[in-house]
Amino acid sequence: MYLGNNLQVAFPSYTNIDDISGSFNGSTTSFALTVNGVAPVPFPLSSNQCLISVNGVVQRPDDSGTEGFRLSGGNIIFSAAPGAGQDFFGVILAGSDYVNVGVTYPAGSSSTPSITFDNDTDTGLYNPGANQLGVTCGTTTSTVFTATGYSFLAGTAGAPGLYPTGDTNTGFYSPGADQLTITTGGTARLNVEADGTLNVAGTANYEALVTTDDDIPNKKYVDDAITSGGVTFPLLATSLGSVTAPTYSFSADPNTGIYSPGVDQLAITTGGTSRLDVSTTALTSSLPILTPLGSASAPTHTFSGDTNTGIYSPGADQLSVTTAGTERLRFNSSGRAQYVSLGTAASPVISFLGDTNTGIYSPGADQLSIATAGTERVRVNASGQLGLVSLGSAASPIINFTGDSDTGIYSPGANQIALTTAGNARLTINSSGDTTLNGNTTLNGNATLNAQSDLRFGDADSSNWVALQAPATVASNVTWTLPSSDGSSGQFLTTNGSGTLSFATPSGGKVLQTVTYVWNDSAQTSSNDFQQTGLTQTITPTSSTSRILVIASINVATYSIGVNEVTLYKNDLTNLTGSGSDSSGGFARCQHRLNGQHFAHPGTLTYLDSPATTSTTRYRVYFRSTSGNNVYMNYDAQNNVILYSTITLMEIAP
Repeated sequence: MYLGNNLQVAFPSYTNIDDISGSFNGSTTSFALTVNGVAPVPFPLSSNQCLISVNGVVQRPDDSGTEGFRLSGGNIIFSAAPGAGQDFFGVILAGSDYVNVGVTYPAGSSSTPSITFDNDTDTGLYNPGANQLGVTCGTTTSTVFTATGYSFLAGTAGAPGLYPTGDTNTGFYSPGADQLTITTGGTARLNVEADGTLNVAGTANYEALVTTDDDIPNKKYVDDAITSGGVTFPLLATSLGSVTAPTYSFSADPNTGIYSPGVDQLAITTGGTSRLDVSTTALTSSLPILTPLGSASAPTHTFSGDTNTGIYSPGADQLSVTTAGTERLRFNSSGRAQYVSLGTAASPVISFLGDTNTGIYSPGADQLSIATAGTERVRVNASGQLGLVSLGSAASPIINFTGDSDTGIYSPGANQIALTTAGNARLTINSSGDTTLNGNTTLNGNATLNAQSDLRFGDADSSNWVALQAPATVASNVTWTLPSSDGSSGQFLTTNGSGTLSFATPSGGKVLQTVTYVWNDSAQTSSNDFQQTGLTQTITPTSSTSRILVIASINVATYSIGVNEVTLYKNDLTNLTGSGSDSSGGFARCQHRLNGQHFAHPGTLTYLDSPATTSTTRYRVYFRSTSGNNVYMNYDAQNNVILYSTITLMEIAP
């Protein structure tokens, strides 16, 4: 749409933008928009008011910066940096800002304004003269703006030239040259004459309120009464005055009074010096302002609508803050700030907006506490000790870390302290000084157990332990250095006499292990075949070259005259000692019945075996009757007594 009067697009309002292609480098995206080396005035308000081409491609105006280009702060900003060597072309379009950038208009007139509107061509803006801008409505000039001000229609009491929106018969109008009248409801109320006389409108002769002209009829002699009080009361149309010659002063003291130091300002001066200045933003005094002390319920400095809240002085050299008529904070003569209330955990005296139950308070004389969520957390007592109110727990230690709230220090009970990580107690020290460690412990230094203290190793359920302990007296310090690796099966730990330990193989004939079984049951047989007894034991050799020494102590008896035999089996398969004699290490004994008695007689069976294995091997005693009569093991038939026998197995090093 085109806005104006007899204007054409052909006006030279399209403006070429300075070439910026010389600054293209493939990384820079922001370039100054200039015309003939300077920023255009006015500057385009929108990227849509410019035509921009890069390397022959018209760029899309996009104020979001997503693609194409946008304008910001006097610059053209591309969404992608133009490359070096690419050309540039840019134009500010006609009508891009302030109707047309760079366009001039004809002066126009009140009936044919230069800038007008569709369907209302006699209403708009025109230029009635140099440095003037006129507003015309329906061919009538309503307002003219000049370099020094603006003018409006003279108007009438019923239709004033200057009126508020919605109240067209109330405002200002001029009834004649050099006159100004205020009208309300279409009736003139107050008139200012050409000589500055202020008159009440509507009376027969416009009674003068203030004047120095004694010839005006019906004059009200207010000026004499005012002058007799020593005040020079000029006409309302007065000068601003100055600090040394205030507008309103006293006949005997012309440099003391009231004046205006500038627009929207009012000042009081004494002795030609400004003392109090009131502007639209502040009240400034060059002298101390002396006020009464006030009280907590009626503070000296307070607020409209809240007169019992403010600042007052409770006494010499003191200043207090009061709210709701109660003193809250006092500054004494030493400059110390004192809170009147001690506060509580639920309502600390120092707290935060939006979190009134968190802050600092005093639970009593010489004490200071910190509360959060209405609960006391930390207390400093009169001795300066810092106390944590809660003991905490392993999962929530009282001292922890931001971002790791289950790691820190807590107390599991009276006179105890503990360290926790990941919500689990790791180290606890009880009232006796005993320390309990949970988890693996790495020491980067020496550990010393004094006074023959034990190094204890607990069993699976920690009910019992084994320990290492130093002797009662050590002549000099001894350090044993362990081997760097494990030894072989069957080796033992030995020392070189200088504290170095190593694994060594036992020399031949040494007993490596011993196992024993006691059999306290009995058996009998009349069979000629060897029969098992309960006298048996197993052993697991530590080396396949080891030998096993078997020693069996037995009790054998027969019921009548005859012969019995005892032998040794391995794994219940191999008869190691044979039968019929003891030449192979077996045991054969005749038991004779004497005078009708049959006692049990002890005997010993020994055998040295070479099992050549590291598997578990069983050795068992067998027995038989060679005469067909009963043979007894572990039974004294004469006295009817159950006896016991033993079998011992020893692993002997080769």
